[in-house]
Amino acid sequence: MSSPARVAVVFGGLLCITCYSYFFSKPESIDASIKRDRATGGYWGHIDADFNWCEGDYIHSEYVAETVNVWTSFVYLAPPLVALEMMPRLILSETRWILSLVWIALIGLGSAAFHTTLRYQEQLCDELPMHGLMCTAAFIGLRRRDGTTKAPAVKLPLAHALATGWATLAVGLVITARESAAHQFLRGAMSVTFSMGFVYILTAASACTRESRESLVRLGLPHTACDATFSRAFWCFVVGLVGWLLDNFTCGTLHNLPFGLPYPHFHGCVSTFVFLLWTILICLRFPPSFQEIIGTTPSLVSLHLHPESSCAL
Repeated sequence: MSSPARVAVVFGGLLCITCYSYFFSKPESIDASIKRDRATGGYWGHIDADFNWCEGDYIHSEYVAETVNVWTSFVYLAPPLVALEMMPRLILSETRWILSLVWIALIGLGSAAFHTTLRYQEQLCDELPMHGLMCTAAFIGLRRRDGTTKAPAVKLPLAHALATGWATLAVGLVITARESAAHQFLRGAMSVTFSMGFVYILTAASACTRESRESLVRLGLPHTACDATFSRAFWCFVVGLVGWLLDNFTCGTLHNLPFGLPYPHFHGCVSTFVFLLWTILICLRFPPSFQEIIGTTPSLVSLHLHPESSCAL
C-alpha cells in the first residue's frame, strides 16, 4: 500500500466524505442545531457548538458533557511526552519537531475542552491546532532534503507563508461574528485546506517510504520494513477515520445494538489512532526503541544505523 497514487485515492476519497459531512452537510445525528432544542446544558451553559457528538451529554457529571471523548482526547498528550523522554536532544534540536509536539499536545487539550463543554469557542480550540499540525506536517514533507528524493528543498519563505496563513485563519475566526459570511468562508477554507493538506502529507510519506526502500535495495540492506511501517500507520489512521464516520452516520443504530450491547464509542477511537499519522513522517528518522513504543516495526534498525539510506524528513 506504499504507492503514492493508491494512498492519494484511498485517503482522498475518505477525506472528501469527512470534509463534506463536517462543514457542508452535517449528519442530523450530530448536528447541534437540530439537537439543541432537546439538549440540556450542564455546568458550562447551553450547548452552542456546531456538533453534538453521538455520546450522550452530561451522563456521568454535570461538569463534563462527553466523558469518554474527553478521556480519549488525552491520548494526544502521550506522543509528545514519550518523544521528549526517549530523545530530547533530537526533539529540541529542530523547531519543526518541537512545533509538531506542541500542536499535538494542544490538540489533546483543545479536544478535551471541547468535549467537556460543547461550546463553540472550545470547538475552535479543538479545530485550529489540528489545522496548525497539518501546516507543520506539510512543511516537513515539502522540506525533504536532497538526496534520495527528487523533491526540491523548500526554503524559509514557505514556512513564513504557512505560518501567516494559519495566523490569518485563526485571527479571522476569533474576531468575526459566527454567523457572518466572512466567518463561514474561513471555516470552509479551514475544512477544505485541512483535507487537502493531509492528502498531501500521506502521499508524500508514501513517496518517502518508496524512496527509502529503493535506497536500502541499492545498499543491499533489508527493505521490507519500510512498507510494513508505513502500511501499519496508514491503516491505523484509516480505521480510526472510518470509525469516526460510522459514529457520525449510524449514531442511532450504535445506541440500539442487539443483545443489549453497549454503545461502542467509535468517535473516541480516532483519538487513539490519529497520532500514528504523525509518526509516518518521523518513524524513518527516530530510533527503533521509539518505533517499538508506538507500535511500528522496530526492524528499521538498518535505517537508524545507515541514516544516509533514508529520505531524512
